[in-house]
Amino acid sequence: MIVSRASAISRLFHGQDRGGRRRRGGDGTKSLLLMLDIFIDRQCGLAVYGAFFLLQPPITIVGMEDQFKHLDETAGSPKDSQRWNGEGRAPFQVLVLPFRLEGPNIQYAVFKRADAAYWQFIAGGGEGRELPIEAARREAFEESAIPMTTPLFPLASRNTVPVLELAGYLRWGPEVLVVPEYTFAVRILDIELRIGKEHSEYCWTEYETCREMLHWDSNRNALHELNHRVTHDMIFG
Repeated sequence: MIVSRASAISRLFHGQDRGGRRRRGGDGTKSLLLMLDIFIDRQCGLAVYGAFFLLQPPITIVGMEDQFKHLDETAGSPKDSQRWNGEGRAPFQVLVLPFRLEGPNIQYAVFKRADAAYWQFIAGGGEGRELPIEAARREAFEESAIPMTTPLFPLASRNTVPVLELAGYLRWGPEVLVVPEYTFAVRILDIELRIGKEHSEYCWTEYETCREMLHWDSNRNALHELNHRVTHDMIFG
């Protein structure tokens, strides 16, 4: 059944009848469109739609992509040609996960927000023409006194943050409803963390306790990735 219908679709597209002869007065695309609802059923509907959409020209998405300049591909590799072209607050967030090794144990630093009393990792937004890794270095220094020369490890975890929750209004125009959040890990060696004004306290804790303390799902997802990488020697530094 499917084979015979596929053959019929091919004849329709090329404007042929059952005998393979060219039909007069019509092209194959129009014939295919006219006959779509005859062939769309449980057995071959997806195949017909797939064939139809493959004929369409590619769709180009315009807007913020020109300003982002492939930020997601260069989170750990700053290049001047790939910076955001706008001014003020850049349309992305960063998340930084400090960790340390205490003997056989891995510990993670979590921070309690001063204004909301929940626990999270270091978080903030890009400023001006910063790339995500540059914003992450600055936020880590401002919020916990981690030296900006300390190596950061980009994680694969990604999240999007609603602009209305972040800024209270559509800061980057009516088409930008969410912004990406880029995630980094930083290994702490012989550094005493000092909290900034955004947090009231911080603590070092192991994986399971840390998961229970974290307020945001995106933080827990990043923690899961980092914990796996550290326990399986998949991270450097």
